[in-house]
Amino acid sequence: ISISGSTGQGGMVVVPKAALPDDIKDVAEAVFVEIAQISNAPAVPSNAGFALLDSSPIFDIIVKVRLASGDEVDIGDDLGEPVEICLPVPANTSNPVIVHYKDGTWQKLATLRVEGNTICALVNSFSSFAVGNGDSFPDRVGENINLEEKRKIAEFLFNSEPANYNYNNYGNCPRVSPISGNCNRTKGYSGYRGGHAGWDVQTQSVAQKNTADEPFYSLTPGKVIAIGGKFSKIAVYYEGKTILYLHARRIDVTEGKTIGVGTRLGIQGNVGLGFSDPNENEHVHIEVREGSTSFTALGADYPNNPNPNIAPVEYLYSVLEKHSVDQPVSIPNANARAAIEMFLGKSSGAPITMADILIFFDGNGQVLPDFLAFAETFGKVRGESNYDANYDLDGSGVIDFTDFLIFFSAATSG
Repeated sequence: ISISGSTGQGGMVVVPKAALPDDIKDVAEAVFVEIAQISNAPAVPSNAGFALLDSSPIFDIIVKVRLASGDEVDIGDDLGEPVEICLPVPANTSNPVIVHYKDGTWQKLATLRVEGNTICALVNSFSSFAVGNGDSFPDRVGENINLEEKRKIAEFLFNSEPANYNYNNYGNCPRVSPISGNCNRTKGYSGYRGGHAGWDVQTQSVAQKNTADEPFYSLTPGKVIAIGGKFSKIAVYYEGKTILYLHARRIDVTEGKTIGVGTRLGIQGNVGLGFSDPNENEHVHIEVREGSTSFTALGADYPNNPNPNIAPVEYLYSVLEKHSVDQPVSIPNANARAAIEMFLGKSSGAPITMADILIFFDGNGQVLPDFLAFAETFGKVRGESNYDANYDLDGSGVIDFTDFLIFFSAATSG
């Protein structure tokens, strides 16, 4: 249902049939929206995690169903499942979030996606909505990174599975009182020392209550230096920094393993957060720290933190740019490079990109058998002694990207 006529700048409400109350599903003839702009905005608390700009209109939205009898029923408080709402982003909004005023309280909703000049979220009931500007912190630049960059990183993390990536950013929820806890919980507010130490990303299936085992993948190359612990972490060391992935329901890598961009790390979860429901608020919390560490803090400025946090989005985007599929890759072993050139039909010395390399993999990240057979035959013809039928070179049990790197970089030179 388009609401452009009321907002003047776009927007819509998407009501699936499953959202209609059971007692009227079979007699509903139409769904429509009534929308009005509110002039006097309820005050936003200073610790809400967002602000309403002067350019942020507030809309009171009512969703109604017209029945076969001609009666109209307001279903805003009786939804059978969440409904999607999209609102236009006001001018000068650097970090847009949809906010909802209900029962005397402002709430920030988890962003589903940003499309052009509109931002979308799922809601469980209707009343007043606006697009606010999420908190920004001068020393937490990751909070204000372009949403498109967040989307691209989330796309890598979940292998293109639709994701929520703008609901609990780095530096979010700085502590404003001594009360323990954190502002992600629905009960109470206290915040984190120095703000949220990482960046939370989850598949949209979690918000839609369609929970499944959702795998996540490495955003950088590196070496796994620690796994497990209270928060079920995976710590990856790469070029002077450690990338920490937390709350995994299952971990699929081992300590000491060398990985590449796109190596499957585990299944997103909520381990260590104290939820009674193992499927509630599953996500991947990502931190980036200077140096080699397995330390996980409860805030970016947490006491005794031996390795300072850095803004994760800015850093991770720069790494992924460096490892873009359009970038040439180095194949130092001459015979391995010749095998790739022959298999791809490239002339000798032609650039080989990551996009070329991805051709060798199936949907599960394993090397295609036809290339393995080709490489083995090629190696034997060239007199190689260590091209073996078993290419599980790191002993992980599968032939994956790590074996591929070992194969290409050390096939004859050791």
